[in-house]
Amino acid sequence: MKIIKRDIHGRGIREGQKFKFKFLKSPKKPIELVGSFNFNTDELRYEIDIHDHEEYACLSYVGYDVMYDFELLS
Repeated sequence: MKIIKRDIHGRGIREGQKFKFKFLKSPKKPIELVGSFNFNTDELRYEIDIHDHEEYACLSYVGYDVMYDFELLS
């Protein structure tokens, strides 16, 4: 299975694996979320399905500085 992103320790994150990361909800106000990658076949892009969070259910993965410090959970 294809590695989508490397975490802060250099480990590969693949679709369906659970990881935590920081998301800039607003400038200079990061929040920590837990999610997993899922490929959206309708829009041909990866999304992050968010686990156990009331405000967010899914985020489009754009790979910019809005999402950072990915860490694979074992």
